[in-house]
Amino acid sequence: MNVCTGTGYYQDACPLGQQNQVTCVGSKVVACTQILRTFSDCTKIGANCVRYDSGNDGGVDSAGCAVTPTCSVPTDSYACSGTKRVRCSHGVGLGEDCAARGMQCRDAPGGAMCALTPPSCAQPGVGSCDAQGKGTYCDADGRQFAFDCARLGLTCKWPPGKPTASVAPTPRARPLTPPIASKSATEPMAHLCIGGQRFSIDCGTYGFRGCALETKASVGGRARCVDPANN
Repeated sequence: MNVCTGTGYYQDACPLGQQNQVTCVGSKVVACTQILRTFSDCTKIGANCVRYDSGNDGGVDSAGCAVTPTCSVPTDSYACSGTKRVRCSHGVGLGEDCAARGMQCRDAPGGAMCALTPPSCAQPGVGSCDAQGKGTYCDADGRQFAFDCARLGLTCKWPPGKPTASVAPTPRARPLTPPIASKSATEPMAHLCIGGQRFSIDCGTYGFRGCALETKASVGGRARCVDPANN
């Protein structure tokens, strides 16, 4: 188990007949694909594993981490309810209790986020470039980062297609050290655990295609930002 996030994967394959199913095993949400069985421990985020009807057809066929066992008004994005970050979906209040990770719930563009207390910047997901080519970026946890792109032999720009300004070096740039993570390869974010605190890296911000997960026994759960040209 990843002791930092409570997420990971099992070494054995999914049991016969359980492929493409998501269910609760104790406090864990366990998802089976054709080749991989993953888990996420809801207690790590102050939630409980709850099963629900994803097709609204009377059949309980999925599961998720919920901070509110029932809700009546569906919502498209997360909203704060005290310290909890909640989204109502299929009659279940999915989400997390930010206080479980020593954070606070804070509204942000695109939905509520768990942020460090107090935040050092007010607009998560927003970055800018100044006249000298230096960049600043406010991450999802409300932490302000500054980049002297020119000193690193890079340029500061706004990646095309981004709804808000963000900071990125040239597409060929690579992080110095690949982050260690237990995140799915289908997502753009890589996550790093240091001293029990989770840090996130948006690979797209650095000109990469996304996050690729390596599951070799020799390295364990290891994620890296994938190069657009040659992986």
